[in-house]
Amino acid sequence: MEHQPYLLSFGVMIMDFFPGELGVDLTHMKSFHPMPGGSCANVAVAAAKFGVRSLFAGKVGKDAFGNCLIQTLNDYGVETQHLLQDGQVRTTLNFHAKPASGSIEYLFYRNPGADANLRPEEIDLEMVRNASWIHLDSLCLTVSPIREATEYLLGEAKKAGVPVSFDCNYREVLWDSPREAAKAFESMLPYADLLKMNEDEYELMCRYMGNDHWLENRPDSLKLCIVTMGSRGSRIYYRDKVLEIPVLPVQVRDSIGCGDAFIAAFLSYVVRHKLSLSDLSTSQLKQAGLFADTAASLTAVKEGAMPAIPSYLEVQRIFAERMKEETEEGK
Repeated sequence: MEHQPYLLSFGVMIMDFFPGELGVDLTHMKSFHPMPGGSCANVAVAAAKFGVRSLFAGKVGKDAFGNCLIQTLNDYGVETQHLLQDGQVRTTLNFHAKPASGSIEYLFYRNPGADANLRPEEIDLEMVRNASWIHLDSLCLTVSPIREATEYLLGEAKKAGVPVSFDCNYREVLWDSPREAAKAFESMLPYADLLKMNEDEYELMCRYMGNDHWLENRPDSLKLCIVTMGSRGSRIYYRDKVLEIPVLPVQVRDSIGCGDAFIAAFLSYVVRHKLSLSDLSTSQLKQAGLFADTAASLTAVKEGAMPAIPSYLEVQRIFAERMKEETEEGK
């Protein structure tokens, strides 16, 4: 019996503490609002909202926060049988502050954290081999033993022919230097079929690689690259094509989680339509990009990450309108 296609999101799920006040740094913050978070967990939730079978694999603490995170994923329809609980190490916490417009501070309580304590022997290989796609980000690469668990998972995915999506998701406070982060991103290129980054991460890689055109000369195994550019839309690199995806104009309230909604929507579109990265038409790429941008833009009009991610019907309605406009403009 053929199993239902699923997206496996792997790695970090934490409890985020968002600022209770704006314009105040972490030193002077008086209150925080706890919210389930973690980029790959956001992707898992978004995929479930977009109607794709969604699994999350990782580790949280056997504590109140860990229980809350598992329950949150279950409530959104994400399968959590591979989300383990650690009885020795607490759930990772991340405190945020926004001291000025456009700036954000992070303070991770992760010395160690349960998410980072996932070990290679705890990876379920059948879960890996049966996935339609695997998605992860760089927070899996910052410390041991999750770094080794990630390398093990990627090696098994490669052997099984399961495509991998990697989000650079650079968090400066978790790396000794930008160069160390860029080196880790580069180490993922032979494993990743799809690379997603924002403009800052792209520029970081350009500095490290010493080449502004490194994406055009990427390894053949890296089939597709996406660079998100905020209000200027996004850019998709596929073979010798470069597609510009325009942004949906919205009143932005909170940009947190928009990148996660984008990549989740893109992957969900690929899974739902059974598309192969080996043979994508310009039309298919444009449609997947517009669907992803629509999801990300609608996420920006609400606060938070998981609660702000729109439903599939909401995205589909606006996406259909955008496709109609595209068709009329092409006549």
